[in-house]
Amino acid sequence: MRNFPDGRLAEVGLLKLAQPIAHAIWRLKPEIVLTFGADGLSGHPDHLALHQAATLAFETSAQPGTALFYVGLNEKSVKQLTNRLEGSLGALPLILTAAPQIDLDTAINISATSHLKWAALDCHQSQAANFAGLSEADRQLLSHSEYFQLAQVAGAYKVRAVQAGQSGPLATDLFSRVRQCSPLLQTA
Repeated sequence: MRNFPDGRLAEVGLLKLAQPIAHAIWRLKPEIVLTFGADGLSGHPDHLALHQAATLAFETSAQPGTALFYVGLNEKSVKQLTNRLEGSLGALPLILTAAPQIDLDTAINISATSHLKWAALDCHQSQAANFAGLSEADRQLLSHSEYFQLAQVAGAYKVRAVQAGQSGPLATDLFSRVRQCSPLLQTA
């Protein structure tokens, strides 16, 4: 996309960071947009900046009916990790943030394609060393499912918060989650 500085996205400025994302959303017209949630999974400033920029870009550029999802980490999985991938960025501690089950509404089984996840992470030079330290048990745990929360549907709709259990089991794909939510959508 752009050659923004790794580890310093917060310094770029919200509008400058959001602009190319908004342009991509406007040009590609995706049905679903994925980004970090407000916790950035670990409090990493780049993740937090991307959350803000992608959310702003979505709100200004998404076609009506497009869904915005935030990625999350399952609380139970994070508790089971032997290596929490925690560290620091200078004086800033980075700690994995797990979402309570009620905040996650979609769990996608990635067992068959998790090798692609690990290959992609290995290509991210500034992160590869962090993931190299995972035990096989931790890799297996992080290779089963990816979790998401439906944040917004663009257009004249807003999503009413729904706690797990009230809306049934977790959705198993993002499109079914949007369809499952449709009776809960209300005009703004």
